[in-house]
Order: sequence, then structure tokens, then C-alpha cells
Amino acid sequence: MSELAPGLATIYADLGAGRLQDARHRLDELLQAHADLPEVRRAQAAWLQLSGRVDEAIGAMRHAVSLAPDDAGLHMALGQVLASANRIEEAIASFRDACERQPDSADAWYLLGATLYGSGRTAEALPALERAHALLPSQAMVRMVLADALFLLGRREEALAHFERLARELPPDPMRTLRIAQCHRGLGDPARALQVATIAPAEAFAPLWLEIGGLHEDLGDADAAHAAYAHAIALQPGWAEPVSALIGLRREATPEAVLDAAHALLGQPALPVRSRALLHHALGKRADRLDACGEAATHWREANRLRRVEDGAFDRAAYGARIDTLIARTAGGVPAGRHGAAATVPRPLFVVGMMRSGTTLVERILAAHPMAHGCGELPVFTAFGNALHDAPYTDDPGQLADLARRWHAAVRRTAPEDLRLADVQRADVQRAGMRLAIDKHPLNLEQLALIAAALPDARVVWCRRDPRDVALSIHAESFAPEATHATDLDDIRFLIQEQARLMRHWREVLPLPIHEIRYEDLVGDPEIQARRLLEFAGLPWHDDCLRFHANAGPVQTHSRWQVRQPIHRGAIGRWRRYADWFEGWSDDDLAQAGADEA
Repeated sequence: MSELAPGLATIYADLGAGRLQDARHRLDELLQAHADLPEVRRAQAAWLQLSGRVDEAIGAMRHAVSLAPDDAGLHMALGQVLASANRIEEAIASFRDACERQPDSADAWYLLGATLYGSGRTAEALPALERAHALLPSQAMVRMVLADALFLLGRREEALAHFERLARELPPDPMRTLRIAQCHRGLGDPARALQVATIAPAEAFAPLWLEIGGLHEDLGDADAAHAAYAHAIALQPGWAEPVSALIGLRREATPEAVLDAAHALLGQPALPVRSRALLHHALGKRADRLDACGEAATHWREANRLRRVEDGAFDRAAYGARIDTLIARTAGGVPAGRHGAAATVPRPLFVVGMMRSGTTLVERILAAHPMAHGCGELPVFTAFGNALHDAPYTDDPGQLADLARRWHAAVRRTAPEDLRLADVQRADVQRAGMRLAIDKHPLNLEQLALIAAALPDARVVWCRRDPRDVALSIHAESFAPEATHATDLDDIRFLIQEQARLMRHWREVLPLPIHEIRYEDLVGDPEIQARRLLEFAGLPWHDDCLRFHANAGPVQTHSRWQVRQPIHRGAIGRWRRYADWFEGWSDDDLAQAGADEA
């Protein structure tokens, strides 16, 4: 190899300088004398690839690999040529081969992880990227891709640590600033997110202005949100997201120029499906506010049809099986946990129920109390709950107890801000007199057995509402792609029924106190229901709980503007304006789902 090094170096120098013809002459000489050497075949592949003969380049690299099958570098080079030809699965296989042959190669693990990540297989990519980072912790590119993967997988705190280190080590970058702001927002701190976003030198970066608009909405400043969305539109006029956000914010007061822009975008055949769906959702809300129900229904049907095309259908069988498993695993009961403090201060209270069933309203009423803190939606139990669900089936309560022990071990070995046990360890919650911390993550409804085992002093509020109003409200919103049930009214009805079935089971087997509250009752007599809520939560009455709408705290759900208004009955029976959508809903269906008899 040493005698060939100068010749190969000259060939690669020619290729780097674009002197393809010179490289070809030198390469032909080497091929005549050393056609059986893998490094010569690799140089041939490089020349073929730069000459646009990609299929031949792949053949040359395969030949090189066959000559030295244990050479990890050759497998990496083959994978890179395959990736350039968009033969992604073959490229991934080659990178895996490289990792197997050289497990300590950061480059091999990075190429595998980055290719999986780039093809949308983020969960698969994460272990490879973590391995690459462990082998080469100083490499910024590895850290960047790892941070993005963690962000997309919802692991906001880990992602934030990486993004903030990159911000300290590298020149300013508006995309990184956006990610840092999004992490703070996802962790329930929109005020900090806004501070990060607005100090960035990114005047011309439209995505950051879109985020700023959303943060102002979270914090209750509609005028500032409007200005931010308008700025994003001015910077990127053909972008549907800020247009739809501004229509969703202003609805019937949307400026004509923005409506014209929305209709012009919908007239573009190349507009992405998700962007088209966002616009239809927003225009539907505007039409609904103007009492143009037929127009609203048309927009919402099209929005949900598009989302179903993009995100796929809801798997009822899989979800039903999940509920079956949760019930079967806990059929023998759930013993009260002994792994946490017997009297956590402040006491954790979990508000559960379907989206749009009044969970945010209940949280805001309770959080308005000076002895309570609303934590928003904290994803601290879902990963552990999924581990229980995915484990081999057993009805041994010891499995649940073991998971609770693991959960507490994780709490003890991580900083409070990294796991945030219902925010009970945060300094702002530990102030004198704080007695209640409220978590309203909707998926906690499935994790109540684990919560009972981990936090024996927790309490649960179960929110219920006429399923037709719930279904209409969900169908009219643009939820995250994973909420596939939201695109079909019958799927929403099925989900409501299954969650009601699980909650009836929890009421029978859990040692936790559960308070059921109906949205219609709460709206009909707010003071009586609020007093019952506070009594259940163990708090004395406070008049601020009826003035929750004056609370300037952030709200990060779709109902962020509704809960900033006094309670009113306008949303009760709203489904009747779209009564033909619910003609197939039988009385039995409604009874199972929890509707009051009408």
C-alpha cells in the first residue's frame, strides 16, 4: 500500500480540484497494475461518482468491499455512495456492517445514526447517535444531530442541554435558538422561551417569529402574537403556517389581506398536505365563529381528510388491546405504594380526561388558589408507563412495584429540573404555604396504576363532557400528527368509550381518591363545583378560584384563550349546530361515553 500512496494521493487531489481527466489517466495506470487492491477500487468508485456514473461507482465499491470484507472504512464508503444514490436501506445495512466490524468507530455510528435520522427513523437513530457522541463527545456535528433527535422524540431536557452547550461553543445560529426556545416551551416555561427567542439576532428568520407568536399566545398577549405572525408572513409570504396561525388567532377579525393570502395558497397545487390542512382548520374556525356552519364543516372535513392521508388512520384494535392489557395487569388490584414520601409537599393532583373535556379549565380553577401551582402537562410518567405496558405480560403486582422503585431511583439520581416530579421539587413551588401541584397531562389517564404505586398520596380529578361536544371540538382543531383519532368522529367516540372503560376499572381497583366532574355541571354552577374541587384537593375556599380567567399565568393548550374568559355556557350543546354529524351515535354509545341524558 505504501508504494501506492503517492499515486492515490495525486488522484484524490485531482478529484478534489475537479481535474477528472487527469485523475482518470492516473487511475487507469493503477488499475492495470493493481486491480485486485481495495484501495484502488475505492479510488475508482470516487472517480465514477464524481463523473455522475453512480451505479458503476456502487459496483466498484462493492468490489472493493469484497476484496477486504473486514475493513470498516470500506463499508462506510459503500454506505455513503449508496446514500448518495438514495438507496437508503442498503446504505443503512452497510453502516451497520461498519459498526459491527469496528465498534469503537465514532464515524461509523454517526453515519448510521444520521442516515436513520434523515430517513425519519428517529427512534432507531438515537442509540447510534448516542454511541457516536460517547466515542467523540467534542464533535459538534454529532452533538447537533443527537440534540435534534432527542428533541423530535420529546426528550426536551436532554435536547436542551446539548443545544445550550452548542450555543456556548459555536457562533449564533437562528435555528439553534429556535430549538432552545422550543425546548423551554415544551418544558412548560414559555416566558423563558420568549426571552431566548427575542434576544436572538434573527430578524429575518421567519420560523423564529412564528414561534414568538405562539409564545405570546401562551402568555395571553394577542396583539404581540398578531405582530409576530404578521412579521413571519412578511418575511416568508408563501408559508402557510403563520397565515393559518394568524387566522386561528383573529378568526372573524382576520384582515382581508391574510384571508386572500390563505385562499391563494390553497390554490397552489404544490402546497404541502400538512400546510393545506392547517389552513382548512383555521378557515373552519373562522367560519364557525361567523355562524357559517356549512362552510366550517366543509373546511374541517377537508382538513381531517388531508391529515388522515398524511398521518394514517387510528388503529382501534391496537388501542383497545392496550386498554385490555392495562385492565388485565391490574385486575387483582393496585396496592398503595410505599416507595415515595407518605406526604409529598405539595401534594400531587392529576387532572385526567379526554382532550377538550374541561381539563384545562379545572386546572386553571385550582391553580388560581394561592396554595396551588399548575404545572401544565408534564411527561414524567409516560415513559415508565410504556415500559410496563411493553413488558411481558404478568399480573404480578410486584412488577408494578418494581417499576415504581425504578421511577423513584430516577428521581433521586437526576436533577429536579430533569424529571420534575409534578414540579414538586421546583423552588417556585416550595415557597411557604404551597400545598398542591397540578399535572394535567392527558396520557396520565393510562398511567394511574403507576402513579398510585409511586405517589400513594396523589389525588385524581376525572373530567367528563358530552362526547358529541368533545368530538366536535377535537375534530375542529389541528392536533399533533400522532393524534390520528382526531381525524374521524367515530374514532374519537371509540377513544372516549375506551377511556371511560379504563376509568371505571381504575375506580374499582386503585387506592387513589378519584373525583369525577362534568363540564356541564361546572359551567352550570361554577361556585358549587369549584368548592367541591377544592374540598377534594384539601384546600380551603378562596375567591380567586372563580376569577381564574384573570390569572396572567401561561396556558399551553388549544383552549388557552377560552380559559382567559369568565365561564360561560356557549360551548354546551355546540354539537347541535352540526347535528347531522352525530346521527349514528346511539343512546347506548352516548351512555358508555358518559353523556348526560338529554
